[in-house]
Amino acid sequence: MSGRQRDAIAPPWRVIAYVGAVVTLVLALFSPVDRLADQSFAWHMAQHLSLMLVAGPLLALGNAHLVALLALPLGPRRKVGRSINSAPVARSAAGSPFSPPVAALVFAAGLWLWHAPSMFEAALADPILHTVEHLTFLVTSAVFWRMVSTAGDRRMSGMSALVLVTLVCLQGNLLAALLTLAPQPIYQTYAANRLADQQLAGLLMWLPAGLIYLVSSLWALRSLFAPRARTGP
Repeated sequence: MSGRQRDAIAPPWRVIAYVGAVVTLVLALFSPVDRLADQSFAWHMAQHLSLMLVAGPLLALGNAHLVALLALPLGPRRKVGRSINSAPVARSAAGSPFSPPVAALVFAAGLWLWHAPSMFEAALADPILHTVEHLTFLVTSAVFWRMVSTAGDRRMSGMSALVLVTLVCLQGNLLAALLTLAPQPIYQTYAANRLADQQLAGLLMWLPAGLIYLVSSLWALRSLFAPRARTGP
C-alpha cells in the first residue's frame, strides 16, 4: 500500500483520534480509575461514560476498523478484507438505511441492559462478565458514532443523524434522572455509600454526557446545512 493510500485511510487527524481513544481506554481500564470504580458508583459511571462517549467516538473518527487491518501483513489483510466484503450481511448493512436506527437501538439497549440492577451486580461479581459489559459499551458506541460521523452519505442523512442523536440523548437522560432522583441506592454493592454518590453518578450521565450529545447534534446539523458540490446543471 502506498503512502498516499495510507494517508487516505488514516490522515493525521484520524491518527490523533485513534491515539486519543487508546489513551482513554488505558486511563479508564488500567489506571487508578478502575480501582476507584470499585469503591464509588460515581467513578464507575465516569468509567462507563469514558468508554461510550469518549473512546467509542474517537475510535469511530479514527477509522479503527481500517487501521486494525493495516496492522496485518498484506496476505492476511487481503483475506480478511475479502471475507468481510463477501459476507452478505456486511454488504447489505454497509449501505442500508436501516443500519443507523438498528445501531442506535443496540447502543441504547446495551446501556439499559447493563445498568439493570441484576446485570450490574452480576458484572461486578464476575470478571469475564464485566469485560463483556465494557466491550458492549465500547463496540456498540463505536458503531453508533461511526454512523453519526458519516452522516450525509447514502446510508443516513444529516436529519436522520440529528433525530437519532436526540433520541439516544433523551433515553440516556431518562436513566440519568432515575439514578439522580431515586430516594435510595439502587445497586447493592454501593448501598453503603451515601446517596450523594449515586446522585453524582446520575448528574455525570445527565450533564457532561448531555453536552457531548449536544455537540454531536450540532455536528449533524452542520452536515445538514453544509453546501453540497453540484454534479450537474
